Amino acid sequence: MINCTKQHPTFKEIDINRINIERFDQDFQKLNLDRFQKLKKKYPSLFPKQKTTEFWIQKSNDSLQLEIVKAIQEQFKDGQKLKEQLHKFFESLLYYEPKQKIPTIISLSSDVDYKHRILHAKDTLLIALDNYLGTNHKFYQSMPVFISKNLNPEYITSDIAKHYAQQRILLPKDRSFLARVIYEGKILYYKSLLLEHQLKDHPNKENIILKQDIEKTKWLKDNEVEIWRYFVTKKLLYSTDRNLSNRFLFPAPFSKFRLSEIDTQAPDRCGNYIGYQIIKSYIKQNPKTSLEQLLATQAQAILSKSAYQP
Repeated sequence: MINCTKQHPTFKEIDINRINIERFDQDFQKLNLDRFQKLKKKYPSLFPKQKTTEFWIQKSNDSLQLEIVKAIQEQFKDGQKLKEQLHKFFESLLYYEPKQKIPTIISLSSDVDYKHRILHAKDTLLIALDNYLGTNHKFYQSMPVFISKNLNPEYITSDIAKHYAQQRILLPKDRSFLARVIYEGKILYYKSLLLEHQLKDHPNKENIILKQDIEKTKWLKDNEVEIWRYFVTKKLLYSTDRNLSNRFLFPAPFSKFRLSEIDTQAPDRCGNYIGYQIIKSYIKQNPKTSLEQLLATQAQAILSKSAYQP
């Protein structure tokens, strides 16, 4: 069992050549019948049977598709930087989860389907690179800012880490707001473990884990006491009101305190941040806790033994 407080874990080095990104995004352009048949043989799962051969060939030659491919190429070029990030990520993953395997990694475009940026099926990891072209890219201009701000290339491994975390950590059966806050805190803490190797010397490490910009992260730190006081005084922690998740845990333009002087400034997902701080406080107070023990511990026990006092 791996101790959560181990300060300098010795990651098992893996050969970077084991990290191979199959560039479907580059292959899927200007297809003719012969090239399509070869591509279909190489990536059979990426071509649903209900679509005809003519559909795929036409799509690969579509002007918008070609523009998307060009934008991906400009941002990611040969993919070497992404490969290096994934290399460090999987070294961390295999340290904390030795039974995991490095999947087949395929990069592709998804017509900017930002809700499905990362897909993991069996032994295959799909990364839709057209969702990571940078906040201000022209493809994202019609999107709400709270969505486009997360479409940056530096968030790829953060999203992959969240995906693995959600596979590893079960949703609580407890319907209370506290249970969801602690669940989201566990997700962020698990993400921080998987990203620590890659982000060890990164100046904006916490921003990438939280997926908040510098100003919003500072706001969360500066107002942590007030956020917690609000949750407590409004008696939200043991409420089973589902709307609380929409107000404080899910992506949105801002967290909804229903206080005019705060709502225009507060970042979204304030509850996730509080859960993350509670988990870190719990680990500090219980330094011998293993990762398995942490993930199995119920929300109320974590809060009680965390001595959390922002």
